[in-house]
Amino acid sequence: MTATRIGLVGCGAWGKFILRDLKALGAEVSVVARSETSVRRARQYGADTIVPGLDELPADLAGIVVAVPTNLHGPVVEALLPRGVPIFVEKALTSDIASAERIVARAGERVFVMDKWRYHPGVEALRQLAQSGRLGRLLAIRSHRWGWSLTHDEVDPIWLLAPHDLAIAYHILGRMPTATDAAAMILNLRAAEFWANLAERDVLVRIELSTLRPINQRGVVVVGEEAAAELNGSYAESITIRAASPGTKDAPEEHLPIPSTMPLETELRRFLDTWPADRRR
Repeated sequence: MTATRIGLVGCGAWGKFILRDLKALGAEVSVVARSETSVRRARQYGADTIVPGLDELPADLAGIVVAVPTNLHGPVVEALLPRGVPIFVEKALTSDIASAERIVARAGERVFVMDKWRYHPGVEALRQLAQSGRLGRLLAIRSHRWGWSLTHDEVDPIWLLAPHDLAIAYHILGRMPTATDAAAMILNLRAAEFWANLAERDVLVRIELSTLRPINQRGVVVVGEEAAAELNGSYAESITIRAASPGTKDAPEEHLPIPSTMPLETELRRFLDTWPADRRR
């Protein structure tokens, strides 16, 4: 199979890893890089061509990945829509609801939002446990994403953090839960702490976000009538399972190993695998 020609807009701290994995998956990548640092990264991580702007991208690309700061997602994606190719954009889709609605109205499912947690092997293991019935009737999903500050300052933290946990709940349930209530603590005009309760049928979903915790922590717990399962950390090597039904107070922990595959590479492989043959060179 010949290489899929992909455009990558942006080669920053995360874009360089996207480029690395696209190349590892056999793609031919044209990168839009403007600053000296971005150009250097693009060369270091194997870009096939480097151009200074969107208009200079080749016309025969099979798809485009957008990895610019969040506040630029909307303008960049809207500028690329006339090309008529699938677009994969880092979360959040935009930092503006109006532009997000315009993009969906114009492009529909041709625009995809990158969210590596849907492709995390631990989240996939939780989904399989939940849907297999092994945990019994599902009662609750609880996730937390705590840390100190953010590496991005162009948008409110909720725009960057909440999509992860919404995507996790969606992946496990197969449906998007409905928000019932939420609260936030505002610091310097931004949400520093955020809590949201959601529900899907009889399953309660709780999301907790923070940029004020001294230690970074990530976790997801799925609770059923018969057992509970937990992913404790981004790089956990296993899922911990423990019986939750009455009479099992001293039930031992069970550890279910999970693969060590990296979510970014998995989602990019899925992205590349969607292209029809006539878009390959």
